[in-house]
Amino acid sequence: MTAERKEAPAGEKGLSARLRRLHRWLWWWHFWPGILLAPVIVLASVTGALYVWKGEAEGWLYRHEMRVAPGAERVSLDRMAASVREAVPGDLFSIEWSGEETQPAKAYVQEAGSGRTVLVWIQPFTGEVAGWRYRDEMLFSQIRDLHRFLWSGRLLGNVLPGRLLVEAATSWTILLTLSGVLLWWNGSRARPRQWKLVQRARPYILWRNWHSVPAVWLSVPLVLILVTGLAFSKGAGSLWTGAGALSGTFPEAYVDHPTVSPETRWLPYETLLRKASKASDPQAFSLILYGESERVPLVLRGNYENRPWELRARWLRPDTGEMLSETSWAAMHPYAKGYIASYSVHVGWIGGFWTKLLATFLCLLLVFLVISGLAMWWIRRPSGKSGFPKKTRIALPWWLLTGNAAMGLLLPTVGLSLLVVFLGGLCLPARKPPAGAP
Repeated sequence: MTAERKEAPAGEKGLSARLRRLHRWLWWWHFWPGILLAPVIVLASVTGALYVWKGEAEGWLYRHEMRVAPGAERVSLDRMAASVREAVPGDLFSIEWSGEETQPAKAYVQEAGSGRTVLVWIQPFTGEVAGWRYRDEMLFSQIRDLHRFLWSGRLLGNVLPGRLLVEAATSWTILLTLSGVLLWWNGSRARPRQWKLVQRARPYILWRNWHSVPAVWLSVPLVLILVTGLAFSKGAGSLWTGAGALSGTFPEAYVDHPTVSPETRWLPYETLLRKASKASDPQAFSLILYGESERVPLVLRGNYENRPWELRARWLRPDTGEMLSETSWAAMHPYAKGYIASYSVHVGWIGGFWTKLLATFLCLLLVFLVISGLAMWWIRRPSGKSGFPKKTRIALPWWLLTGNAAMGLLLPTVGLSLLVVFLGGLCLPARKPPAGAP
């Protein structure tokens, strides 16, 4: 986040001195990931800023399908399901409703024949289908897939290279933020101007401050939104959920979903919902059916996408309505709570309008950090030269080596890229010493 500074004077002590001695090394690792991953960071940030406003945008884009006819009482889920199956034949996976009288109920269906997922809007007070759309054709599904997968195809079976690239960019952006804070820190008492966003200075200094100061101010929420974005990734997300499963911090039914025989006769959906409901439950509900497969149905209560603390989860036998397992936000381990809340935090929905605004600003800040970083490099670049930093060989302190190892383990794509750089360095031929050197 800052340009190179002079090395610490001999004998100087303290944190600032130690960081100045590491400056060239930190600068090399800050510069190259930022340059190489800049296009992915910008694309993921712009699509992320758009996705934050998915609810508001879809409310306008599909306003005709989402218009609700007023009524006195919600119809049964079985009436809704019959209407959905008549409109879109296939496997019904879930029915949900926010409990708001102005909002339609929604169902997700895997269409027979094509296997494509269809979103169906249902009038909650009449049971009629108001409209339906293929989910992969909806605008914000496209934005989400671009944000997560870069619209990439599959390689080596089920591997999405775009997904791994986005995960690598997200993981490295966390390290770019942390290394940028270290580069910025050089003793605020000695240099109070480094805290100022606007000051009279030459262009390079202005770009440096515009690049570093906002990122330092907002480094904590910036890292938080990046970490929560990795919760559902292929590498880090799978590692973290696996750790939660092995440590017993996730509900047992979440790790090992209860099943029944495929020939089991199901109770009516409305009966299942009623048996899984309690007087203290929020109005919002989701009945997850898994296409009436061998997996038992799951009833979720509460608007858990926006308010995860409302979550109530209950697994039921479909033939008797017996509650096989249940959990709630209050009963969950803190690790499981963090995982459940990660999506709401990442998309900025957890606190309503103001957290959406903050999430949007953080996404746009990432775009500006890329632009300002490129501007700093271009201004400082010597005429006729690349201006790329040269890697230096120095003895790294134990805390930095330990931190690198921990980051490589917690963020697998970082560990993999570090391994590639290390192996590449071993394969490169040794540089010849200059003529006359001993």
